[in-house]
Parts: sequence; structure tokens; C-alpha cells
Amino acid sequence: MDTFNYILFKNPVITYSVAAIKYAAANVSGTTQNAKDLSQSSSLTKNDILHILKLNRNYLKIAGLFGATAVILGAYGAHTLLAKEGNEHHKKVFETASQYHFYHTIAFFAVPFCRFPKISAITLASGIIIFCGSCYYQSLTGNDSTRKITPYGGFLLILSWLTMIL
Repeated sequence: MDTFNYILFKNPVITYSVAAIKYAAANVSGTTQNAKDLSQSSSLTKNDILHILKLNRNYLKIAGLFGATAVILGAYGAHTLLAKEGNEHHKKVFETASQYHFYHTIAFFAVPFCRFPKISAITLASGIIIFCGSCYYQSLTGNDSTRKITPYGGFLLILSWLTMIL
């Protein structure tokens, strides 16, 4: 039961996310805590959040890049691939890639709040590139040869979610 409680309520991503949401809702300011107090506390101040984001701003830039590519590819697919009459399977694969691309781009914004952001970022970025990239390639070219690597990308996406709860 302790493991279940930790995964759902006490892991760093949940703790920091809830604290950030509480802060945003309450719009209060406070004093900066040291790292030890911060990891044991469930409430973050504005300075704590800004400090975490400043230290990890490159992850936010990567998330922005993934978001931009998700919008570009989604628009391209909607206006070209999905507008054409033809293979419904390739359209479904493209829609799946686009959805997963967006979902995991949003998840990438939580990377700075992870205990091990580098590991989470590497597995998440690799998963997006391998899973979504192979799906995009398959749906846009009709070449099914990349289907073999798609599950590896999916595994990396699952692993990235698990690294977020460490």
C-alpha cells in the first residue's frame, strides 16, 4: 500500500506539480527554501519554482521544439494526408502518432520537476522520436519497414513515465 500511495500521491512529479498548481491558484509569494527542505515539503514558493525552471530551461526549450513540430506535423497531416481519399490504416497511424506526440510534449514540461530530469528527458525525447517518427514515416510514405522499431519507442515512452515517479 505504501508503494501505491507513493506512486499516486507522494512522488516528486505529483508533489511539485500539485504545489505549483496550488501556488498558481493562490498566487502567493514566500521565501526560498534550501534543497533539503524543498524535497521534503509539498509546498513550493514562487522563487522555488522559478529556480527549478531556470536551472532546467533547456528542457523547456526542447518541449517547445517538440510542441512546434507536433503542431506542424498535425497541420500537415490534417491538410494533406487526412484530406486525401485512400488508405484508412495510414490515416489512423498518423492520428495516433500526432496524439502521442502532443501528449508527450505536454509531459515534457514536467521534466524540470523530476528527481532525475536528464534520464526522464532522454527517455521521453527518444521515445517521441522513435515511436512518433516511425509512425509518421509509415503513414506518410506507406513504407511499413519502420514498424519494427515502433515498439521500442513505445517502451521508451513507458519508461520515461516510470522515471518521472522515481
